[in-house]
Amino acid sequence: MKIASLAKTTHGIPLNRFRRLITSLVHSRTDYGAIVWHSLGKATAGTARLQKIDHLAQRIALGAFRTTPAIYLAHDSNSLPTITRLDGSVTKAAARLLALPDTNPAAVHARKALKKSPKSHRSPLHRIFHSKSSFPWNRSSDVERLDPSTEDCAPWTSPLVTTHIAQSKEKAIEDHARWSTNEDDSLLAYSDGSLIPKLGVGASAVYTDTDVEAAVRVGEAMEHTVYEGELLGQYLALNLFADTPFPSLARSLRIFTDNTASIIAHSHPNSPTPGQSLRRNIRSSTRQLLDNFPNLQIHVHWCPGHVGISGNEQADFLAKSAADPDTTPENNNLPISLAALKQQIRKWNRSSLYPSAKDYCKALKRLRGSYNPKKTFNMLTTLPRSIAALVVQLRSGHIPLGAYRHRFKQINSPKCTRCKSIETVDHFLTTCKRYTAQRNSLRIALKSAKVPFNTSAILSHPDAMPALSAFLNSTKRFPRNVSPP
Repeated sequence: MKIASLAKTTHGIPLNRFRRLITSLVHSRTDYGAIVWHSLGKATAGTARLQKIDHLAQRIALGAFRTTPAIYLAHDSNSLPTITRLDGSVTKAAARLLALPDTNPAAVHARKALKKSPKSHRSPLHRIFHSKSSFPWNRSSDVERLDPSTEDCAPWTSPLVTTHIAQSKEKAIEDHARWSTNEDDSLLAYSDGSLIPKLGVGASAVYTDTDVEAAVRVGEAMEHTVYEGELLGQYLALNLFADTPFPSLARSLRIFTDNTASIIAHSHPNSPTPGQSLRRNIRSSTRQLLDNFPNLQIHVHWCPGHVGISGNEQADFLAKSAADPDTTPENNNLPISLAALKQQIRKWNRSSLYPSAKDYCKALKRLRGSYNPKKTFNMLTTLPRSIAALVVQLRSGHIPLGAYRHRFKQINSPKCTRCKSIETVDHFLTTCKRYTAQRNSLRIALKSAKVPFNTSAILSHPDAMPALSAFLNSTKRFPRNVSPP
């Protein structure tokens, strides 16, 4: 691989950047057209060849040896197997088909395949939607439709409707303090959306001057996103203004929200992205308000959250309370969000990396520490290339010590020349008499970091990495891996 020169064990780019290169340069080419030629869950000769490429990339990224088992490489690099990555690609492609408009023939076929599965002559879509190992599709609910519309974006292109996002949090707080003095006879509203994983998504809107408020439950957390809650909160604020007889008609309406993405999206209400239907509803409500109140000005402002602004805190409390299905009625008009569907597919994809840690106890018995690929990868990214490669080799036991070299018949005896004991990873780190002085410094540093002095903690605890790096550099046991000055 030509990009291997960027990841030398003595120097090179960090581990996380090299993995990004693999994703952007290698996977983009090897997985080209996978949504057409790959069948869900099927390991073919093509996927086997791609898996070899992934193993090679993982060995280069980690600085591991050719003899290092693939399961250690996948764990420490926090990488998905090739077939799992391809399964995720075809599943997300099938989900996108469900979001296309009815004028698309592929979308019509996908919806038919979702509702009914034949016993024979099943298409790839049938295998995806009805596979037991695939994503648990909710066949009773519809996925939101994203239509590439060219309708006019008015009234959000009108000077009567504006959006404001301050350059900093401090400037936003200062602007809010100025507008809250009600100098321009404006009515202040606060909207918010909240997601609680075990309960759902809630939305709320509050008018602080009149104590008028509204809250609604968007739906389950698996089917909706907090972005939808933010948009629905703004929609509630507009409807409350239209439906509530306020004491005095304000010349302007200012809606404060702590989500900048929803504010930016108002400049493209017809964009075929998740939340399109809610943005269109907001546009319709805005047009109706301007028709009924021609002199009204509508402003949407970014308001930083959790900075002590009472209106925002009240809206946040209502939105969190609305996420509970036992306290707030649910808005049943919203279909499943495509963004939420993709999030669930990614979670399913990541959880299928290894079905259960217990199933791999025997295969991973020589891995140090707890079973946590993400934590291990984040720990390795903080180390220099040379030290990270040594830690990977020490964790798997495939490192040029006496026990490893004798196993592959490179030396006649596996014993340490000083201690006359088998030179294993445990012996090198904890008992070898040759490195007693260096080990004393290691022991003192680990005690200061409150890390136990044992092989498992030394090779898996993030706080032990600075002390371990100093120990490996001071022993000079692996001179080719010592980081340059």
